[in-house]
Amino acid sequence: MWNISINWEVCNVVKDLNHYMSLRYEIVVREMSAEDGGGVFLYIPTLGGGAINAWGATYSEARHILEEVKKDYFNTWIIDGVYIPEPEEW
Repeated sequence: MWNISINWEVCNVVKDLNHYMSLRYEIVVREMSAEDGGGVFLYIPTLGGGAINAWGATYSEARHILEEVKKDYFNTWIIDGVYIPEPEEW
């Protein structure tokens, strides 16, 4: 019989792309005026609205683009070892 003791405070759990993509980040939705070109603008404040954002003619289009942008940034940040904030539970 094995007696294993794990100090969870010092364990370095690697979080991969699937982990971050599965998290529920708050998304801010802005409907653009006709003067601003119309459509829908989305951004994720927790991840820095300037970086993770998307525009589309419809919400569905903008959301699809936002998921692709999020995936690209997460991949880059994971490779570069950049801290990725996680959303508050809601």
